[in-house]
Amino acid sequence: MFSDGLPHAQTYHGRTQGFGPSETYPRSPPQSYCPCFSARSPFMKTVTFPALLLAGIIMLCSAVGESKETYGVFIGMNPADTAQLHRYETVVVDAAGFSAADIACLHSKADKVFSYLNIGSLETFRDYYPRFRPITLGKYENWPDEYWVNVSDKEWQAFTVNTLAKQLVEKGIDGFFIDNADVYFHYLEPDIYQGLKNILGGLRQYRLPVIINGGDAFARQAARKKELQQLATGVNQETVFTSINFATKRFAPQTAANRRYFTQYLQEMKAAGMQVYLLEYGAEGRLKQQIRDYCRANGFKCHIAARLNLDKE
Repeated sequence: MFSDGLPHAQTYHGRTQGFGPSETYPRSPPQSYCPCFSARSPFMKTVTFPALLLAGIIMLCSAVGESKETYGVFIGMNPADTAQLHRYETVVVDAAGFSAADIACLHSKADKVFSYLNIGSLETFRDYYPRFRPITLGKYENWPDEYWVNVSDKEWQAFTVNTLAKQLVEKGIDGFFIDNADVYFHYLEPDIYQGLKNILGGLRQYRLPVIINGGDAFARQAARKKELQQLATGVNQETVFTSINFATKRFAPQTAANRRYFTQYLQEMKAAGMQVYLLEYGAEGRLKQQIRDYCRANGFKCHIAARLNLDKE
């Protein structure tokens, strides 16, 4: 796809985009599990208070000298696997499959926990898929189990804001990671723009930060209308410096033209008052350092994922 003569920003949002159904996210949410203080843990039944106190002191002391990563995206990670995470300022998970206890446990690994929230497309593994299937618009390229959804539908707007988002907030999340605002690029209609605006505006009631993943056509339009700061606090862009070949399932450096497009877009978002995040794939060596230097110089945050699934640190 092309926008302004250059490739439009594709959104991959984890879960093995383009390679068929997820192998790490079951079709029903995973059973919640908190290794920090699970009631099912035999450790909690046998340990004495002094031992607990000593363990707590050791953990506290080790955390004091522990350096933090600023940003990590683990949308494909199950709750039981979050124990592998190191310290982060901000992590992103799909909290639909997490319990409140899981989120509380995850806060021991991160200052802020954002949750994935898909507002622009409908995945077949979600339990509400049959209810909203009639308002789907078309197939999602490279993702056979996903369909673009008509965000102008009032029932969808209300469900997204008052049910899905509310459930996430009640689990203790610190912010939203919004996916598939790219529906506006594919269906460039005023009612689609307004639908996205209504959903994002509705999320303001929760008084939490909102990161828009991809969605450059929508974000640019909102910035031109001076509406973006009312709807979001940040933008995340995938594959600014790296690219994904879906045919070979390999990562590679991004083309010069695409990189220019993305970096120009991100400067526009910075000027519009957005915190900017990058999500890159498979970068190593010199390219990895180049990404980190670019983000440091511009005040951006980045996560360089080793796997497209976003299920491992």
